[in-house]
Amino acid sequence: MSPSRESRPTIEFATRSGALGEVVGDARLKDRFPKVLQSVAGVSLKTSSSGQSVECAAVLLAFDTLTVTYEVTTTTVLSDKSLSEAASASVAAAFRSFPTLPDLLLVEGHGVSGTGRMGLAVCIGVNLNLPTIGVATEIDLGTSKPLHEMRGAFSPLRDAGVQIGWMLRSKVNEAPLVVSPGHHVSMAAAPELVMAMVQHNRMPEPIRLASMLLKHV
Repeated sequence: MSPSRESRPTIEFATRSGALGEVVGDARLKDRFPKVLQSVAGVSLKTSSSGQSVECAAVLLAFDTLTVTYEVTTTTVLSDKSLSEAASASVAAAFRSFPTLPDLLLVEGHGVSGTGRMGLAVCIGVNLNLPTIGVATEIDLGTSKPLHEMRGAFSPLRDAGVQIGWMLRSKVNEAPLVVSPGHHVSMAAAPELVMAMVQHNRMPEPIRLASMLLKHV
């Protein structure tokens, strides 16, 4: 069962044995977000049809109601930038227009569950120095035990015996999500935080709404 809206910001998350350490490359997997969250942002990105730029949609939500308070889209030309550099630049440009920075950021993509432990959520979280979680729809690396069909069930995702993320059943009769920290969020905290922002859909609201906005870019 997922935590209640009242309890979710103050949960004390225990360290997971067998998981990645608190320092993974440039990422820091230790909770550095407020105990009482006020705001959360969601980010969705895609390359343009020409393949020459990265398009970003970012939404800012009130954490208690999960309603949008601000939204913006940006485009960054690849030029001599790598895809991850362009993605980070596009998100940074979006956040410069935000009225306030979010307490927590959800990125559509992998965190430390990505190849080389450097998924998109890691690149963006480290670049912006914000607490960040990656939420992906498909496994990049690793394996997991069969997951219970109950809504809110989660199971460790492991690579070579080391936990790199979680498989999270956000909606009954839907494929699970891959959830992993990107920066300033612990492995233990990630799945419950994401589940607390899932309403009636498979994806958590910040990412779902950003993805919808991106479709209109």
